[in-house]
Amino acid sequence: MHKITSPRNLLVAAALLTCTATPSEAVERCGAFINPFSGNIEVYAKGVDAETFRWGHREGEEVNEFHKLSCVKYRSARRCKLAKPHTLEARTPPADCTLHVADSTGRCSTWVRGCIPGVRELPDFPEPPEPGSEPGGDPVVGSLVCDDHSTQLFVSSGMTADLDVVCPGPGQVVSGRAAPPNDRWNVDASEPVDGPTWRCTVNNPTLVAGFARCHARCCRVE
Repeated sequence: MHKITSPRNLLVAAALLTCTATPSEAVERCGAFINPFSGNIEVYAKGVDAETFRWGHREGEEVNEFHKLSCVKYRSARRCKLAKPHTLEARTPPADCTLHVADSTGRCSTWVRGCIPGVRELPDFPEPPEPGSEPGGDPVVGSLVCDDHSTQLFVSSGMTADLDVVCPGPGQVVSGRAAPPNDRWNVDASEPVDGPTWRCTVNNPTLVAGFARCHARCCRVE
């Protein structure tokens, strides 16, 4: 014998289907971390619209495209890189270690695991030599032009690393320094290796990994 379903029960069932059949389409459950082997920042997220998926250092300013959106499949982002791997942009976290991602439907903010908060700026350098002399002090004809250059490396716990800054073109190093992320790290050396190269050797005796930077001022005669 068939049971007859009342119209009221049919309406209740239809309402439940309406409420539960449509999943959330907004970006959600995002996360990010610094890969301890490559130093690249990698992002995870759920509910992502691949065509409009962007990132930024501040909320509301998510305008930067990810390196390759092939990392988004079935609305899930997995290990998306901020930029071309092993470049400065791909490895540099925001100053407050909070990354913001968004698409056309919503946004999400997350702490970057492995990040040490701090302003990512070049330090002040000593004044360059007076115009009319090379770094070695010999008189020359022309004007001395100086530029600041840097390189960075993700240094794991207990690791010692050499970072080299090579001056472009005919540039010669006139000064340089290392910039560890905190005062618990050691700077074993910061010195010129040859004319165009400055080397910083840093040691991380702590249990916290982070980015060390080497900065140099390169000068050339024009």
